[in-house]
Amino acid sequence: MKALASLNLVIVFCGIAISNPFMLINAPSSIPAIVLANPKTPVYDVPSDTVKKIVLWDCSSDTVCSYSWDSQSHSWINYEENICIYNPKGMITEYMLNRWDKTKAVWINSLKSTYYYYANDSIRLIIEQYRDSTSNNWVNSWKYDYTYSQYGDYREMISQKWDTQSNSWINVQRETYTYDKDFKKSELRQQDWDLTSHQWLAKCRETCKFDLYGNLVRQLVQIWDSDSHALVDDACYKKTYDGNGNLIEMRTQVFDPGSNSLVNFSKSRYNYQNGNKIVNELARSWNARSKEWEVWYSDNYTYSQDVVELVRQEWDKNKQIWRNTGRVVSTYDKNLNKTGDLKQIWDPRNQAWVNISKKNWKYDNNNNQTGYLYQVWNTESSNWVSIFKNIQKK
Repeated sequence: MKALASLNLVIVFCGIAISNPFMLINAPSSIPAIVLANPKTPVYDVPSDTVKKIVLWDCSSDTVCSYSWDSQSHSWINYEENICIYNPKGMITEYMLNRWDKTKAVWINSLKSTYYYYANDSIRLIIEQYRDSTSNNWVNSWKYDYTYSQYGDYREMISQKWDTQSNSWINVQRETYTYDKDFKKSELRQQDWDLTSHQWLAKCRETCKFDLYGNLVRQLVQIWDSDSHALVDDACYKKTYDGNGNLIEMRTQVFDPGSNSLVNFSKSRYNYQNGNKIVNELARSWNARSKEWEVWYSDNYTYSQDVVELVRQEWDKNKQIWRNTGRVVSTYDKNLNKTGDLKQIWDPRNQAWVNISKKNWKYDNNNNQTGYLYQVWNTESSNWVSIFKNIQKK
């Protein structure tokens, strides 16, 4: 279901993606996380940093203007201008970010990315530059090189940073991918460049295992330990699926320095209706003292035409009752494009939901996103206050 897939946030760490919309709230602090929350973000078989950069539109060029709300003048003021240029195949070839100079009332060039492709349209090279305010010239900043196997599988990405002293590119990080016989990603290795030894040094490794149906059943994350000079376990994720390929259980283990081993952290059970529509996630956390699983929280989904409501409840161990904590109400148009997100928290004193923020998206007839508005709730005036908006201009 496209609407349900759009509801969940995508969290990526060390190449691992998790679709729990509240995972960041309770994630171990040792795990770095990046949230990709654009409901129209396309999916590519390339690294996450490239996915964040590429957004395809059905035209040769686009300008997306961002505005911030000025509470003094009670008006929208220019903030950022994002310009994308595409080739005839619809592949982005240049992205430019301009920022608004309030004093001069003009757009000032800030950043630029140039994209290069192989003959088969796979991304080959991305060069990022920034505008030097003194010389007014574009200066190299970052470079990303991508290589593939003879079968077209993404194999390696090397990131380099421009060194202004030597006027040359300096290695920073390398990602190497390995695939199994079914072309599923079985391993990701991350390495950092050591400026002293001029060698790639291990940083992180992720290994994946799949079942006979291609479902990911185990992810093991390891990080480099400078004391033992070896990769050591950091986190492990085990997943179980039903006959429809739906995830029905996920167990998370994290590294415990005390026992020098992976220990239980959390597990979630998922329930579905009509085959693949999720209706509930029940999460439990591991109590290391009692050696037992304890009820943690429950996410409950309800569906009504083009509306999906997610309510989170947390278990009160003392009173043995469920307590509302948060709610997200998402709306969709007839083409299953997300048009709105309303976030609320529970007020236990008044026993009512309280508004926090809301986001709204607009699309053209080709389902391209043309507008975005972010607002927050003002409890004193009891109204919505605009904060930020985007408008696409062709």
